[in-house]
Amino acid sequence: EIIGYVAFPILAVALIRVRASRAALAMSVSALILLSLFLAMRHEFGTNVLGGAPSVFRMGTEFFAGMALYRFRQLAPCWTPNRARLGAYTATAVIALLTILPLGAGFMPFAFAALILALSYRGSGLIDRALESRPALWLGCISFPLYLVHLIPMQWMQYHFAIGTFGSASFYWVAALYLVGVMLLATLLHHFVERPSRTGFRRDRVGQVIVT
Repeated sequence: EIIGYVAFPILAVALIRVRASRAALAMSVSALILLSLFLAMRHEFGTNVLGGAPSVFRMGTEFFAGMALYRFRQLAPCWTPNRARLGAYTATAVIALLTILPLGAGFMPFAFAALILALSYRGSGLIDRALESRPALWLGCISFPLYLVHLIPMQWMQYHFAIGTFGSASFYWVAALYLVGVMLLATLLHHFVERPSRTGFRRDRVGQVIVT
C-alpha cells in the first residue's frame, strides 16, 4: 500500500497524458490480464496473494488498472441510463456466476471493474438504490477499519478449526460471532479513531493555511 501511495502521483501524471479513451481502456484491461497470467504461472490463479513481491505485483496491476479505468471514464462518452443499467446487471450476474465456478475468483477483477464503471454513471436502477441504502452506506463507512481488523481473527478461527478446538457442529455460531465481533470492532474504530483523526487532521491543516 505504501508503494501504491508513492506511485500514485507519478502514475496520475502519466495517465493524464493519455488522450484516447480506447488507449486508457486497453491499459486497464492489459494490467488485469498481466495479473491473471502472473498468478496462473505461479499456480495461484484465483487466490489472494498477501505477502512478498507477488503481493506488490498484485497491488500494482490492480491499482494501475483502476486508475486507467478512471481515465477511460473521463475520456469516454457518457453512457445512457439504460446502458449503465444493463452493464451493472450484467456485471453483477457475472460476479454471481464466478463465485460458483472453479477458478472463477481469478476473473473477479474484470467483473468488478465492469461493475464499478457501470455504477459510476449513476443510472443502474435497482443496484444504485441498494447501494444508496442506509445499511450499504454504513458498510461503506466501516469498510476500511473492517479491512484492517478482519484478517487476524479469521486466521485464529481457521487455526482452531484446523486443530479441532472447535467441532464442525459449532462452525455456524463461531462464524456468526466472528462476523458480529469484527463488524462491531470496525464500527468502534470508525467512530472513535478514524473520524476524530480525520477531523483533527483537517482542522490542523486549515489552521496552518490560515497562519501562513
